[in-house]
Amino acid sequence: MIPADKRLYLLGELDASVTVFDYDPEQGALNATQVVTMLPAGFGGKPWGADIQITPDGRFLYGSERNSSSLASFAVERDGKLRPLQHIPTETQPRGFGIDPTGRYLVVLGQLTDHATVYAIDGGSGGLSVTDRVEVGNSPDWVEMVELA
Repeated sequence: MIPADKRLYLLGELDASVTVFDYDPEQGALNATQVVTMLPAGFGGKPWGADIQITPDGRFLYGSERNSSSLASFAVERDGKLRPLQHIPTETQPRGFGIDPTGRYLVVLGQLTDHATVYAIDGGSGGLSVTDRVEVGNSPDWVEMVELA
């Protein structure tokens, strides 16, 4: 949730969707305003969403989908709704991923490949480009990004 925007983004694990909610703090109420899919076009398998993350500036949201082994990217519009940008193939069965505190890098783990891929995030378009791929051990499933002082 981006506090200043009063919105919540919810991952639907079993349908690989993201639901956008507006939050009314006075009423303590959530109102669903949009549902988008994280599945790439033409995917015919069983959906299995894994994780969603939003850049620190709130401009882009990314989601991992395990059975298509893909990352979906979305621009966050002024009203909080999501505009699909791209789907890219990634590590096999991506589970957790993280965005660094500067919003410049995204790291995704492949639970069935035992690797992590590091992507640079284009600050203008939200596009992802591979910068590195490293072995990380058996069945990785979570990334936590921390800023070291």
